[in-house]
Amino acid sequence: MINTPLPDCELIRQIREKNQEQEQEHFRLLIERYDGRILRIVSKKVKDEETIQDLCQEIRILAWEKLPLLRDPCKFAPWYYKIAVNVVNSWRRKNWHRFDTDPLENDTMDGHPSEEPTPEDLVISAESFQRALRKLNRREREVLRRHLIGYTHEKIAEELGLKFSTIKVYLSSGMRKLLEALRHPESEDEQNRKESE
Repeated sequence: MINTPLPDCELIRQIREKNQEQEQEHFRLLIERYDGRILRIVSKKVKDEETIQDLCQEIRILAWEKLPLLRDPCKFAPWYYKIAVNVVNSWRRKNWHRFDTDPLENDTMDGHPSEEPTPEDLVISAESFQRALRKLNRREREVLRRHLIGYTHEKIAEELGLKFSTIKVYLSSGMRKLLEALRHPESEDEQNRKESE
């Protein structure tokens, strides 16, 4: 008899039957099918090997905990990938100050560096960051600060009493202005001259 692998739907059905002897084994079989893809999703955004392994484990645990909420067991793969993307994005929001990409990724194929700044180019002092923040209007600063500490758009809108779409506009314009100010900082002399005017 040929032992063919069970489809995702069947493995999930058996996991949900709460056969404790087999549920963990079935879940292990289920997630092992997607380990390579999950690793690629995480590795695209994170370069530290230890962090990659930690995030992959966090994704597996979250999938195990949330599996009862999966409505259509036949759509396990996209659901699992979505969990992976959300975990990675959440980690990146919390660790925005860490530059987790290889600076050589910005090199072009012809061996000449690209025009885009590398992470090392963007390392900034707290003072220059604060100076760049001052270029934003009050609302943009309020929205951006909350975003950087991990608030959802909905939570920001609720706290500030603004519409969801307004939050997106402030966040977009604030990020654009902040990045521009960080990429092209004024010299201290120019800053002091403007502040004294």
